[in-house]
Amino acid sequence: FPYTTPFRSVTLTGGTLTSLGGLVDTQSIADTNLGTVGAGSTLDVVSVAGSVVLGTTASGGDQRLAAQNHLSFGRVDSTGGGLSATASTGNITGGSGKIANAATLTGVQAIRFADLIAGGDARATAGTTLDATSLTSTRGRVITRSADNTTLGAVGAGTTLDIVSTGASVAIRSGTSGGNQTLTAQRDLGYGRLASTAGSLVGNARSGSITGGTALIGGPATLTAAQAIGFTDLIAGGDARVSA
Repeated sequence: FPYTTPFRSVTLTGGTLTSLGGLVDTQSIADTNLGTVGAGSTLDVVSVAGSVVLGTTASGGDQRLAAQNHLSFGRVDSTGGGLSATASTGNITGGSGKIANAATLTGVQAIRFADLIAGGDARATAGTTLDATSLTSTRGRVITRSADNTTLGAVGAGTTLDIVSTGASVAIRSGTSGGNQTLTAQRDLGYGRLASTAGSLVGNARSGSITGGTALIGGPATLTAAQAIGFTDLIAGGDARVSA
């Protein structure tokens, strides 16, 4: 169909919902559960008072996935748009995604996903824990916030990288960026390998320790911890400051 008429229902359950040349727009009062959703242009899936569970979504334009409670997806892809995913009172649990432009995930509770690649800025804001295997912005910034622990595998940013836990610890296996890196933990900060081709590094463990592997930083590097600092190698193109 060139255009898919918006669906409005109490609960919405379906296998495949596709608009080959137009938009897909669904809204339910309670839970939405869909297997495969595809849109030639934009894709908009909303549960006003329940949860949203999606197998795969694909669109030529922007995607908005919004749940009052929990949001779950297997795979999300947009060839020409961005992603806005929101769980207003619950968790976001996801598989993989490849988004042409910016991608934003916002969960009042935990956020957990496998891999997310965004062409623009990649943002994740979790009310409790944030856990991901891979988070990448090819052309923009990676910005994450969590109130509890942040645990990330590979993180890559075309420009700046900004990782903050306001109430707990941060652990990153590897972080690469074209610009500045800021890693801030209320408790402990741990990293395996950090690399910035043209920016600085600021690592801060406000009430805990810093434990690191190797860091190769194009500009200055500063590590500050309330307790101990231990790392393998730190090479900075500018000033290198360590305060424990």
